[in-house]
Amino acid sequence: MITPKDIRKVKEAVREIIPAHRQVKGRPREYSDRTIVLLYVLFTLFRCSSIVEMYKMIEGKKRLLKVIGELPSRQTLSYRLRRLDIEAISRPVSLCKKAFQMQDLITNANNC
Repeated sequence: MITPKDIRKVKEAVREIIPAHRQVKGRPREYSDRTIVLLYVLFTLFRCSSIVEMYKMIEGKKRLLKVIGELPSRQTLSYRLRRLDIEAISRPVSLCKKAFQMQDLITNANNC
């Protein structure tokens, strides 16, 4: 079971890896790239088959929702995930390593 404490660790790892968003011309983004990548990592950690499944899981657990913060709409998340360029994110290998390390921590905690 993923606890809010585990989510905080994942959130800190994403914050270390993903650079801060620089504003460019056009409409400002409501949700940062960090938020989208955090939700992508949670999507893989929860082993969800769809965004709808992940939303139901997160919305059902108020403590997790409080730690994650405000969620974008399903349509916004789907759109941003399709356009998320993993190669453009700084140190994509580190992102994968950190995500798998977090998954190992969670798996080990579940086995105890």
